[in-house]
Amino acid sequence: MTAAYYSSHEVPIKLPIFMAITGIIRLIILQGKELNSTNLIYEAGSIFLLAASYELLRWFRSKDP
Repeated sequence: MTAAYYSSHEVPIKLPIFMAITGIIRLIILQGKELNSTNLIYEAGSIFLLAASYELLRWFRSKDP
């Protein structure tokens, strides 16, 4: 992340968001049937929020000249 910042002078946010989504999905898969249904809803909501934040960032970046 530091090397990417110094080379492009931008904070790369896409990769950490994708890593967080992947981590939550792995958590859901590994927990399997032992998972409480409310926890599954919270984890799915967090995946949705991460995906929505990425889309908002991408939309704002496309609007910026």
